[in-house]
Amino acid sequence: MAKKELNYTQIPNIVLDDTHLNVYEFRIIMHIARQTIGYGKKSDGISLSQFVKATGMGVSKVKTTIRELKAKKHIKITQQTAKHGGKSYNRYSLTLSHHTTYHSHDTTNPRSPHDQGVSHDTAIQKKIDKREEREYPSNNIYFSIFGNELKKEVHSFVNELSMNASNENAYKAKLRKQLEKKHPETLAVFEEWYLNSKCEKLVRKYKGKEYLGNPIVSIHNYLDTEGFRDTDKFIIQTKDSKGVNRTECFSTFDDVESELVYTVGE
Repeated sequence: MAKKELNYTQIPNIVLDDTHLNVYEFRIIMHIARQTIGYGKKSDGISLSQFVKATGMGVSKVKTTIRELKAKKHIKITQQTAKHGGKSYNRYSLTLSHHTTYHSHDTTNPRSPHDQGVSHDTAIQKKIDKREEREYPSNNIYFSIFGNELKKEVHSFVNELSMNASNENAYKAKLRKQLEKKHPETLAVFEEWYLNSKCEKLVRKYKGKEYLGNPIVSIHNYLDTEGFRDTDKFIIQTKDSKGVNRTECFSTFDDVESELVYTVGE
């Protein structure tokens, strides 16, 4: 019998039991938990529009609440900049250890269930951190390409990167071996190379053409875009007559290319 997928996120008790959180803070923290713990990740890039959609709060309230949570050290915000000077964006993570401070000073019951849960939940977070380090490469675009198409892309990748190597054949062999072993840094370089080359191809073909009623101004990847998760690999950006940017996101090159062929034409 096939193993049934569990459609829920394990939220640490120290977050659920934290009575110091107001309703708005709780909503923001739950969304961060969903996007991080829910996907086995330590942190995640989340845009303001994603917070607004997930919590039902206004942009102003979202900003205020995030500032308050950061000031109270309930959450950690780090700014990540895409390679080669791309746009920066915020990554959010929970600081679970800070929630424990409210329970560790419980003098009425030093061995309360809250205190007993602290070490357990901290251990869970450490496991999540380690799992993220181990499983991060699985998010790489390399794993969404199969068969002959993957062989073709790897061939182009190793050829291009080894062009100026002192020992070209040896370097090609090294790159192939590192990809086969899922070496994180090599996978990251492959993903950046692949996304850039595919976006350049699409831009040459479709920039300026009308898509969903508006001209395409750019087709780029998530590495150069603020606020998009790594599942949103390709982004089509259009601009309407009022100068408002609109975006559509796709996870694979085949998805975005098929969409453009269907809506714009060859």
